Amino acid sequence: MNSRGICRRSITPVLAAVSLVLWWPTRAGAQSLGAGTLKGIVTDATGAALPSASIELANTLTGYSRQAQSGSDGSFALQDIPQNSYVVRVKRERFQTWTQSVAVRTTVPIDLKVQLAVAGQQLSVTVVARPDGLL
Repeated sequence: MNSRGICRRSITPVLAAVSLVLWWPTRAGAQSLGAGTLKGIVTDATGAALPSASIELANTLTGYSRQAQSGSDGSFALQDIPQNSYVVRVKRERFQTWTQSVAVRTTVPIDLKVQLAVAGQQLSVTVVARPDGLL
């Protein structure tokens, strides 16, 4: 064997290793390593599931936000959330808005139990004083 054959044989594994090293980080990044999950269930004061509740996750400093809607069983999930601090707001017609701060710090899912209270009703009473009939 000549020196050219030896070089070709030793370069081929090196090129394969370099290609793998260059390819692996792009593949791993596509898997959203380090991203978190926020999940939960929305209920009313009696514990009944509330479907179609609007869930919003937002970070006002970064401008990042995500939305979801609760399913027929009241459940919801937001996945691939970057690690950071957020405010979660849950809204549904005829119910008070529920707000809570959360910190996504790991890949361990955050499980929220959201209980919405019925929105208060305003009652207006008008009193009219009539001077006749006071005496």
